[in-house]
Amino acid sequence: MNVTRSPKSCDCVQDFGPRWFGGVCTGLRQRRVRPNHRASSFAWTEAFDTALLHAAKVGGFELAGVAEVKRLTGFPRELNGCNRPSIDLRGNAGGGLAFLRVMSYLTPERIPVGHSVTRARAESGYTKESLATFDRIPSQKAALILLALKFGFRDDSVNIVTEGLGAKPFHGRTAVLVDETTTGAGERIAAFAQERQLAPIVGTQTAGRLICCSVYKIGHGYYVRIPARAWYTWRGELLEGTGVRPDCRIEDGKEYTSDVALERAMSVVQGLHS
Repeated sequence: MNVTRSPKSCDCVQDFGPRWFGGVCTGLRQRRVRPNHRASSFAWTEAFDTALLHAAKVGGFELAGVAEVKRLTGFPRELNGCNRPSIDLRGNAGGGLAFLRVMSYLTPERIPVGHSVTRARAESGYTKESLATFDRIPSQKAALILLALKFGFRDDSVNIVTEGLGAKPFHGRTAVLVDETTTGAGERIAAFAQERQLAPIVGTQTAGRLICCSVYKIGHGYYVRIPARAWYTWRGELLEGTGVRPDCRIEDGKEYTSDVALERAMSVVQGLHS
């Protein structure tokens, strides 16, 4: 358990510029900023046949996650013919179950992702197949009542399964960007993509902070975070403390004049064939 003071803003996003021209990037730069909580969690940058989706925070239902999912729903439409996207999870501050929509965009099928389990359930014995399954994000906040009835009166352990959104032209042509600031939900997305070989992971090793925590406000700007559920990939890998190791590693600790990881991701997706 730890107690922290919440900053006025905590999301970390990328600012890319200037724009791309004819698929060639000139003067690309990376800037870390701390935007207001109302700032957009998602941003698109197009680059010829490639595009970038930056997810600064994958919100949960407790953080108006349904609204975030509605914005994510427009992702294929916003691509506007760019069929080789990169999903940038660098600076991802975690979030709630809305990360399922990002995972679901990586595959047309309903595929088991992983599961979270409480200490009590783990000590009493369980099989992952016996856990309650979460496999659909509601499109309306009113539907959260049904979710509350399904999940609110039982142990918090849960299976996650992708939504089965059907085939997309970018399937098999997507890369995922990560670094040491990628945590929680961002790491779950990267681990799923890597384990199921749905997208190459580009960047540096992630933070290794995947344990699901319950957060309680205790006043005067302070919150208490209590570890509640361990997260396992579907194949049973526990990444807490180790993180996700990228398939295409960018040497860390060096000063670069451009966003080398992004450039590598854009190069990787150009070579992918579905």
